[in-house]
Amino acid sequence: MLNINHQLILIFERLIIVSSIGTVLVATLFFVYKDQRDKVIKSGQKLINLLSIILLFFVTGLIGKWAVLPVILVIGFYGWVEFINAIKHYKSSESNETYQNALIICGLLGISIGLLEFSIVTFIMFITLIWVTVIGNILIVQEPSPLYITLGTTFGMVFITFPLIILLNLVSVSYEEFILLIALVMGNDGFAQAFGQLLGKTPLVPQISNNKTIEGSLGGLISCLFISYLSYFLFPEWELWQLLLLSGIISIFCLLGDLMASSLKREVGIKDFGKILGATGGMLDKFDSLLFATPIFYLIVYLYDVGL
Repeated sequence: MLNINHQLILIFERLIIVSSIGTVLVATLFFVYKDQRDKVIKSGQKLINLLSIILLFFVTGLIGKWAVLPVILVIGFYGWVEFINAIKHYKSSESNETYQNALIICGLLGISIGLLEFSIVTFIMFITLIWVTVIGNILIVQEPSPLYITLGTTFGMVFITFPLIILLNLVSVSYEEFILLIALVMGNDGFAQAFGQLLGKTPLVPQISNNKTIEGSLGGLISCLFISYLSYFLFPEWELWQLLLLSGIISIFCLLGDLMASSLKREVGIKDFGKILGATGGMLDKFDSLLFATPIFYLIVYLYDVGL
């Protein structure tokens, strides 16, 4: 118990360090953009959202998977609603309310698979859920399913439900690995945006996102490396270079997830997936990086644990 309490103190000490650095960056943004009131307010709201999300995951993760489950279900629910709304915006003339509701229910039920020990059986359960959901559309509509509906359903299951299954399972496997993933992803997102606004001059992929810059991406990468260095005490079985390599890979996948979400929004013709998080946008706007990075994080940690 003393060892656990000592580790928790160290965890929150490092959280305070990273949060303080982030606060300094936001304060700098306030000074630089003091004449742009809306931009300053949005930056403050985004910082509050970011710190609240990190604290929420840290506390619920400490309690256990049953405390994390409601949080993940909320993310899943709004994620699916936003995803379906994006499809409706893309093909507004073709929609079936019954199937949309069934899709949300199946997506949320699928998340409960994460309560089980992850194995080939649980993976097969997930694949079966995809098939049932796809076939369900044909049975409900009683006509051939449009290809974009079939592909959209499958993509939604892989992009939203599957990562949340893994995230829920990760809490049971290791609290330390769970909070490391949350810290890396949220730190990468926050610092990438701050560095991008302060130093960003070189667009990364302007055809997909006008806001992504090389300088911001490097800022996110540096933050991931720094966070993994601060977290090294939690993983004595890892070499420092291995942890740094893991954090670098996660930073890259966070960027890829962000770009993929931006590409979807660009294709559909929307600025944000939703407005539930205010200045941050919707659930998918905030958690796109986490959804994309979670599977690769789980895979790398699993391969390391089994000695591969």
